[in-house]
Amino acid sequence: MEFRDHVEKAVSTGSAWKLAKWARRQAGEVIETPQIPTLIRDNTIAMEKAELLAEKFFPTLPEIDLTDMESSRSRPTFEVSSEITEEDVKAQIKRTAPDKAPGHDKIPNRFWKLTADVVSEHLAKLFSKCLEAGVCPAHFKKSITVVLRKERKENYQAVSAYRPIALLNTIGKLLEAILAKRLSAALEEHKLLPESQMGARKGRSTVTALQLLTEQIHTIWGAKKNQVASMLCLDMVGAYDHVSHARLLHILKCKGSAEVDRVYALWTNDNNKSQWVVQPNFFNQGGRPSGGQSLLNIICLI
Repeated sequence: MEFRDHVEKAVSTGSAWKLAKWARRQAGEVIETPQIPTLIRDNTIAMEKAELLAEKFFPTLPEIDLTDMESSRSRPTFEVSSEITEEDVKAQIKRTAPDKAPGHDKIPNRFWKLTADVVSEHLAKLFSKCLEAGVCPAHFKKSITVVLRKERKENYQAVSAYRPIALLNTIGKLLEAILAKRLSAALEEHKLLPESQMGARKGRSTVTALQLLTEQIHTIWGAKKNQVASMLCLDMVGAYDHVSHARLLHILKCKGSAEVDRVYALWTNDNNKSQWVVQPNFFNQGGRPSGGQSLLNIICLI
C-alpha cells in the first residue's frame, strides 16, 4: 500500500520520470553503504582519499594564451540594471526547490520560502549593494564539494569513477540566479547568442535541437542527389573546471556589456579571492563550481 501511495504521489506531482529512473537502476538492488573504497593510482594503493580526489577534481590550470585580447574591439555598450527589487527576490525564492541539499552554512531553500515575506526586502537591498559596489561577500562563495559515484563503472577503486558536485550556500545562489536571468535576457535581447544554441535558452530544448538537425540533414539530401550529411560532435570536457575568468570577462566586454562584466567580476576578480572553498582545505583556483548558474551562456560566446 505504501508503494502504491508513493507511485500515485510521483505521478500527481510530475515526478514520474524520477520514479522510472529509480525503477530502471535501483529497484530490487541491495542498498549499499555510501563508502569510498581504497583508491588506486598507477597500480599503487593511495591511502589519502581526500588528497587524491582533490587532485582530480581541482587540477592545476594550464597557461592560457590571452594575447589576442589586446587587439580586439568592443561593441557599443548596453546596460543591465544592478537594482534588485523585493519582487525579484520573492520570485526567485518561489522558483527554488525547497529541499535541495544546502551549502556550507546549512541553510536550506525551505527557510527562505518560509521567511520570504520578512527577508525579501532586506535581501533585495543587500544584493543591490553587492552589484553596485562590485563586492561579493566571501560567505556567498563558499561551497562544499560532495563526491558522487559515476554509474555503471567496473572499478570504483579508480579516481575517474567519481565526480564532484558543489553545494553552494543558498543565499549566494539566490543572487546568482537573479543575475543569471538578467544576463540571459540581455544576451537574447541583443541577439548575442548563436542561433543554433539550444541549451540554457527559454523556449528551446533537446526536441528543438533534433528538429533543427533533422531539417538540416533533409536540406542537404534535397540539395543534390547522393549528398552525404556529416556531423562533428565535440564534448566540452572540464568546461566548468578550466574556464578562464579573464577571457570570460573580456568576451562580455567585447560583446558590449557595460555592467555585466563588472557584476560578473563579483565571482572572479582577485580582490574577492575567488577560490571556491571545499572541505577540508582545498581550493579551486579557477573555473566555476558545477552548481553555478550564470556560466553556460557566456561560454557559448567564446
